[in-house]
Amino acid sequence: MNSSTSSSETSLSADSAIRFSQRGYASADQPISVLMAQALAQPDLISLAAGFVDQTSLPVEIVRAASEKLLSQPEVGAAALQYGTTAGHSGRRDVICQRLAEADGISSEGLAARCMVTAGSNQLLHLVAEAILDEGDVVLCAAPTFLVFMGTLAGVHATSWSVETDHEGMVPESLEATLRQVEELGFLRREVPQLAGYRRGDINPMSGRAVINEPGQWHFMISYSQRARLPPQIALNLTNSLEKQGYLVWLDVSMEKKDAAAMREGIENSMMIICLPNSEGPGDEHAYFMRPFCRMEMNWALANEEATGGLWSRIQPMFHVQDDRVKLIEIDLSDEHLTSGKNTSMHMRRADVHEILERDPITYNTTDAD
Repeated sequence: MNSSTSSSETSLSADSAIRFSQRGYASADQPISVLMAQALAQPDLISLAAGFVDQTSLPVEIVRAASEKLLSQPEVGAAALQYGTTAGHSGRRDVICQRLAEADGISSEGLAARCMVTAGSNQLLHLVAEAILDEGDVVLCAAPTFLVFMGTLAGVHATSWSVETDHEGMVPESLEATLRQVEELGFLRREVPQLAGYRRGDINPMSGRAVINEPGQWHFMISYSQRARLPPQIALNLTNSLEKQGYLVWLDVSMEKKDAAAMREGIENSMMIICLPNSEGPGDEHAYFMRPFCRMEMNWALANEEATGGLWSRIQPMFHVQDDRVKLIEIDLSDEHLTSGKNTSMHMRRADVHEILERDPITYNTTDAD
C-alpha cells in the first residue's frame, strides 16, 4: 500500500477484497481515532476529547538527558533496548507498587507479582475485555463514560448499557433497575466453561501425571478445615449450589481418592480454589492456617497460579458476612504455627498468608437461603 492511498480506501468494510474477521470489522474506524487525527492535523486546536498532553509541558530535555545517560553505558543501553518480560520491567513495577502502597497506606509486599505495565489505558482495557468478556456480554457503564472503552467493547462484540450517575457516581436505584432489566432479558446467564474430561489412569497433558479422580479437571475446588465448626457444612452447601448450576466441584468428601496426591491434582486442575479461612481465637487448633494440609494446599495453589498466569488454581477467599474475626486471623497465628512439623511443604510464609487474606473476598450469609 503506497502513501497516496486515501483513508477511505484503508477502512475495513464488508466489500473489501480482503476478508477480515468480524472482530476486525467491529474494531475499525473508532471515533477516538478520528478525534486524534483532527487534533494532530490542527496543532492550534485544544482537544479535550483526544486527551493529548499540552505540547509545552512535555519533558523533552529531561527525556533527552536521561536517554543519553542510559545509552552511554553499552550493557545498560543494550538491556534497555532488548525485549523484556510480558508484565513489564520488574524494577519499574516495584517502584509503581511501592508508590501505590504508600498512597493507600498498605504493604507493598507481593503487589509487584500482580502488577502489569501497559502502553496506556487503551491496551489495559483491551486486555481486561479479552480476559473476562464473551461475545454478547453486557457491561454496565456510568453515563457518560470513557469513549475509548466503547470501542474496546465493540471490538469484543460486547454491549454497553448506561447507568444514570450523579456527583457521587452511579445512582443505586438506577443500577438496581438496570440489573433487573438485564436479568429479565437473560443476559446474566453464561455458559459454563467446558473442561476436558479424563478417565482414571489417563495422562493429563497439563501435569504429565495419570488422572487420579475423574474427570481430572474442575471449575472449583473448595479448601477448608475439616475439623472447624462451620466450614464443613458451608463447603457442602456451596458445592450443592455450584453443581446445580452445572459446575464441576472438587470436594474431598465426594472424591474416591483423598490422599495428598489427589489433593494436589484437585488444586492444580481447578480453575478456582475457594478457601474458607476461619479462626475462633488465638491458638484455635482447628483454624484454617493452623492445619498443615490447608497450608500445603495454599502453597500448591500459589505456585500453580503463578505458573499458569492465574488461569488455574486462582485463590478466592470466602468469609461469613458477620465474621468479625477476619482481620484477626493473621494476628492469631504465630510463626511457630505456620512452620510446625518436619514436612517443609506444609510450612507457609506469613507474607503468603497476608497476600491471600488481602484479596477481595466473597462473603456468604448462612441465614440467607440463596
